[in-house]
Amino acid sequence: MLSEYRKRFSDYHSQLNLEEYLFRTGSKSQNDKSHISGENTDLFSRQSIDGLRTAFEETAAFLETERNGIRKLLAFAYEGARVLSAREITGEIEDYESAATVQWEDRRVGIRELEDLIFKEDKLERRRELYTRQVDLIDEAQDLRAERQRVLAESVKVLGFENYRAMKKELQGVDISDPARYARLILDQTEKAYVAEFPGLLVGVTGVGLDDALPADLEYLKGMRKFDSHLPADRILGVLDETCRGLGFRINNQSNFSLDATPRRGKQRKSFYSTIRVPQDIRASISLIGGQANYRQVLSIMGQSQHFAWTSANLKPEYRFAAFGVDCSTPAGWGFLFQNLLSDRQWLESCFGVIDGQQFRQALGIFRLLELRRQAALTIYEAEFHAGGAGVNPAIRYSELMTDALKIHAGESGHLIDLSDSCDAANFIRAAGFEAQFRDHLKTRYGSRWWDSAKAGEEIIDIWNTGLRYDVGELSSKLGLGAINFDYLVEDVLNGL
Repeated sequence: MLSEYRKRFSDYHSQLNLEEYLFRTGSKSQNDKSHISGENTDLFSRQSIDGLRTAFEETAAFLETERNGIRKLLAFAYEGARVLSAREITGEIEDYESAATVQWEDRRVGIRELEDLIFKEDKLERRRELYTRQVDLIDEAQDLRAERQRVLAESVKVLGFENYRAMKKELQGVDISDPARYARLILDQTEKAYVAEFPGLLVGVTGVGLDDALPADLEYLKGMRKFDSHLPADRILGVLDETCRGLGFRINNQSNFSLDATPRRGKQRKSFYSTIRVPQDIRASISLIGGQANYRQVLSIMGQSQHFAWTSANLKPEYRFAAFGVDCSTPAGWGFLFQNLLSDRQWLESCFGVIDGQQFRQALGIFRLLELRRQAALTIYEAEFHAGGAGVNPAIRYSELMTDALKIHAGESGHLIDLSDSCDAANFIRAAGFEAQFRDHLKTRYGSRWWDSAKAGEEIIDIWNTGLRYDVGELSSKLGLGAINFDYLVEDVLNGL
């Protein structure tokens, strides 16, 4: 049973990820992932779950890698059953979000396009109007999203767990209340610096202060274009090649990795990667726009996709594919390692020559602090929500947490659409903690220019070979870094201001 399930597991993800890739790159006009999922519902059946449980119980305790692998498959099956229970209403939400539009100037625009327009709109009044229309579209489907969460919560009980928090703890060994506790410490320890540093940048870029700012202004802020002339679009591919070459490998010579930078009709602007077959077929899709926001996104995608491109083919599929119920903090950590190169003075000078470095790096440091505080607040909210502790009105609790963390009026419209199905915010702060410690390890061992050391590249690739065998907490311990130290993360973030 186990061999067949693993093959089905692998084939399912290959088909699903390929379909998603073709659609998002504009190579297909229709996304048929629901058809693929529909043909594989038996992967999440009670019979499959029982079979996996039996296999786990019959596997000797000393076969730790095998038992952990089966545990990952069990988490996938349970998580898939949970999501499958809400398949119909999820489809309704997706249909609404793909079809819902509002009038803007002389055309109709949808939710995703509104995000892009807000990100780029430098006129305050127009940005506010775009935000109002975006909120209207989001609120129109709030009842559907609330019903979906109700169905998901009920399915967890049907599967035999008190709530989603209990389910994750048993199947993944992760208590989401732990990251929430660290999140509170992060918020407390960064409060003073955030209040001191953030308002000046906000006013300078958006023209509004904390008292008047809205979430749309934060989105526009993240796209700050002051230094974009130093980060041209035509240097992106060269920068990626040079960075990887410094670590001892050439992305242009990787037969298992492809990078799509070609613009085409229907291609999504947001960069992403797909694991079609791991490690035999890894694909990244990027947009050559230029500017700090584009570079941060592209560098993150490169770190994550290379992790899978160097994953050992000898690993069982559950250690190679990022699946339902699988802790994805590890690839996120590699994304941060590459993304944070943009804040490295020596790396910047190596790739771009002279930039107004201090001011630029300080702005990136504030962006990093802003996002860390946002994800910390979201971690607390998700932990409370999934444990049934967000109260009778989670919208109010969401607004309270976000407003307190960001010091702007966050509103309530994001209280359901910002919820992830697998507590992504907790993975974010754990991955950020790991990256800060591992980057320090690289600097200590290979020098401040670790990114130009083939020896450092060899160590990174050796770790990449382990795929998803370890989460970031386990990796940190195995590398001799100790437990993830969130005090160190805070110190690292504050030093970047």
